[in-house]
Amino acid sequence: MRRCAWSGSDPLMQRYHDKEWGVPLHNDQRLFEMICL
Repeated sequence: MRRCAWSGSDPLMQRYHDKEWGVPLHNDQRLFEMICL
């Protein structure tokens, strides 16, 4: 997977990028939760 520059070399940021940021959401409840945050 290609990573954005902001993920850098920090393993925590890379994991966030790969598991949260880089995954499209299709669940309406989860999308609503993200909008509210």
